[in-house]
Amino acid sequence: MTPSVPASPVLDQRRMEGELLPPAGPWARTTVVERTGSTNADAASAAVSQPEAWPDLSALLTTNQDAGRGRLDRSWVIEPGAGLAISFVLRPTAPSGRPLPTQTYGWLTLLAALALAESVGGADGVTATIKWPNDVLVHERKIAGILAQLAGTGDGTPPAVILGCGINVNQAAGALPVPTATSLAAAGSRRLDPTDVATAFLAAFAGHYRTFCTRSGDPTAAGEGTSLIRAVSLRMGTLGRRVRVQLPDGSDLVGEATGLAADGALQVIGSDLAQHDIHAADVVHLRTEEGT
Repeated sequence: MTPSVPASPVLDQRRMEGELLPPAGPWARTTVVERTGSTNADAASAAVSQPEAWPDLSALLTTNQDAGRGRLDRSWVIEPGAGLAISFVLRPTAPSGRPLPTQTYGWLTLLAALALAESVGGADGVTATIKWPNDVLVHERKIAGILAQLAGTGDGTPPAVILGCGINVNQAAGALPVPTATSLAAAGSRRLDPTDVATAFLAAFAGHYRTFCTRSGDPTAAGEGTSLIRAVSLRMGTLGRRVRVQLPDGSDLVGEATGLAADGALQVIGSDLAQHDIHAADVVHLRTEEGT
């Protein structure tokens, strides 16, 4: 269940609703809470127990999360006012009204990374890139991580997709948990109001998401614009790099990341000169001397 504590004054829910909910915007619901353990856990519970109240394009946001989890069950804590934890409830459907195939859901993480990288840019923002499979980087340091999970009801209806994102906003460089992390403030952004950051991200995501659903989840479809696979590839700093892929079985693959497959897999040419399609792994960007 969603926490019932009052909204944080750091996030202006009324302003977000005015800009993102109908008639001005496409979001069905934006709910701000002062504090929670995990927005993903709360959103997943609400999506299952209250599906009519949490329809497609619902969002739960906080600036204080103390028990969040990222990939590989890593901790993601947001100290009060330092960053943002945002979870989306998505129920993707094609124009026909049929739910999108679950095999398309892997693209939603990359779609969110694309939207965030775009939304923090601009003249007073920062230049961000995507690191496969689920990170957003600024100056090669992690500014955000994204995690998708399914929330199924067990009654045969399609599961909701819960898409969570943790964004470092106001942390000073010395307050960041690891040397490989950064924040909007530490990276020099002049747009640090959490409401501005969240609203821009949600608006960018909704635009890409609606296009994705209109194209029935086909990342190669271009229509009148750029295909999703091309848009993500252009923003992905992993491509064209020497990488070390840390595979789930504990082995490593070193090679060059050359592209994305239609299912979102990372394509890597290894030392055996064979192409490997990587669907799940940790990826390390290597400097030239490390990749030899």
